[in-house]
Amino acid sequence: MKKESGRRDFLIAAGGMTLGSFIPNYLTAQESGAKRDVILCFDGNEPLKKWRRVLDFGKELEDITQKPAHFTIFGNSCFLVSKGSGRSEIGWGGSKEDIDERVKLTQEAINSGHEFASHTVRHLHGGNWSYQQWYDELAEFDETIAKTFVDKSGEKYKSVGFRAPFLEFNNNMFKALGDLNYVYDTSPPGNSTSVRSGVIVMDCPIWQRPNGKSVLGMDYNWMFSAVSNQELTTMLEKEGAKRDPFIISMHFTDYKPGVYGEPYITAVENFMREGAKEGRFNFPSGIEYVEANKDKLVRSR
Repeated sequence: MKKESGRRDFLIAAGGMTLGSFIPNYLTAQESGAKRDVILCFDGNEPLKKWRRVLDFGKELEDITQKPAHFTIFGNSCFLVSKGSGRSEIGWGGSKEDIDERVKLTQEAINSGHEFASHTVRHLHGGNWSYQQWYDELAEFDETIAKTFVDKSGEKYKSVGFRAPFLEFNNNMFKALGDLNYVYDTSPPGNSTSVRSGVIVMDCPIWQRPNGKSVLGMDYNWMFSAVSNQELTTMLEKEGAKRDPFIISMHFTDYKPGVYGEPYITAVENFMREGAKEGRFNFPSGIEYVEANKDKLVRSR
């Protein structure tokens, strides 16, 4: 815990500036030709088939770029146990064989440099939770992760990134995240960054559809708003050309626009694959982006 707390404090106080404002997630005109950082996120961690697809795609991007390509998985620890206490909004881990394979694939992801971040234990609605409710849920997640995974140095794994289930949050959540040594959060919908209770908050971005309407940059919302695959391809190119970092939010569930539509993940993979071939993108995890950009992110008020 002490090591992670120091890491967070250093990130936030970079250059002697504490709790400053943060620049929006857009490139300035002078940076318009710069290589973009694309942060691909996944909520959930249950389907074994999707784990394999995610790992294989990371390796494919690395083969193309000859550089690291890492993703962020906002996982739920309910999928790492057969049955836990209380109610889980999304069930539990299933058979021992499924859990063992999921643990194996998650550790492989960590060993490969991908980030396993927190999406809580049970994926419950927490928008009205007290500080203690948030603290207990987050701490239980951390305890399970520490008992199950190790980082690349062989130490107990500690998640430092977070996204709230249903994107429901309150000030109590940020206080609990800070006290549990989380570095960053991506829960609030929006197009800027900030600091709350010592936690760096990178908004879950809002995109503009070709018809002018707004939609969250997340696959569930594309499905809910009947975004077609062609619309998504157009949005990816347009939004990816102006944002840095360009955060793309997916789920382990494969959402798609309709019976005849390809799953959205296919369009996202094609977009990232072509950008990799053209040398337009870097592919950091969320925490890698924060650590690499701590000096330019924070500024005084």
